[in-house]
Amino acid sequence: MKIDLDINGFLSRVEVIPQQIHEVYKPILKKIELLYRRKTNSNRIKVLLAGPPGSGKSTFSKILELLAPKETSLSIQSLSLDGFHYPNDYLNTNFSNFNGEKIKLRNIKGAPETYDIESLLSRWDNIDKSNISWPVYDRNLHDPSPEEISIESEVIILEGNWVLLDEDRWRCLSKQSDLNIFLKSDEIQVRERLKSRKLRGGFKNEEVEAHYQRTDRPNINRVLNNSLNADLELVWVDVTHPPKLQLNSTPVLEVV
Repeated sequence: MKIDLDINGFLSRVEVIPQQIHEVYKPILKKIELLYRRKTNSNRIKVLLAGPPGSGKSTFSKILELLAPKETSLSIQSLSLDGFHYPNDYLNTNFSNFNGEKIKLRNIKGAPETYDIESLLSRWDNIDKSNISWPVYDRNLHDPSPEEISIESEVIILEGNWVLLDEDRWRCLSKQSDLNIFLKSDEIQVRERLKSRKLRGGFKNEEVEAHYQRTDRPNINRVLNNSLNADLELVWVDVTHPPKLQLNSTPVLEVV
C-alpha cells in the first residue's frame, strides 16, 4: 500500500506493507487505546517516540496518525521536537563546550544543546490544556516558524532524536509520558535518508557531507548510546524492499 504523507514539510510517497499494519501498527494503536480507557488523571495520552536522526520517526508517527481513526475511536496528533530549536540568530552568537572544544552552536545544530529545553518542558507540562498550541520548524527557512499549530487530539506523539535522552533536564519528558517508543536503524540507512532530506532542503552535496560528519554522525551515536530504555523498541529490517519494522518488545503490547 502506497500513501502520500507530509513529512517534515515535504510530500513523500511511502510504501507500507499490509503485514506491517497488522503486526506493528495495529497492536500499538490498540495499546494506546487501552491506555486511554484506563487513564483517569488526564484527558490526553502522551507518547514519546525517539530514535537517531533519519530513522523514520516522522513517517512512523504520521502512519499511526493516519490509521488511528480507522482502527480506534481516538485521534492522534504527531508533534515534532524541531520547533524548539533555538533561532539561527541565537545559534550564531552563542557557544557550547562540545567534545572538549568551545564551538559555535550553529555548527552543531541538531545537538541537544541547540534546543530550548526549558520552553519545551513548559509546553509539555501544559499539554493537557484545551487551548494549547505547538511551535513548528520551517525546513525551507531552516529556522523555527512564527506560526504554531493547535493541539486538538486525544493522543499526542512527540517525536524527536532527544525525547528519551538520558541527560539532565531531558529526563523530565519521560516522567510525564504514558508510552515510550524507540525506533532503531543502522548508520547506513539513516545516512542515506539524511543526505536525501538535506538535498531536498536546498543544500549542496559538499555541505550535506560536511554536516553529516560534523553533526549527524555524532548525534546518531549519542542517541543510540545515551537514551533511556523504552517500553517498545522497533528495528528496521533492511533485507526486504521496502524495509520492514520488527518489534523487539512485544509483551507490553498485550491487551487484556
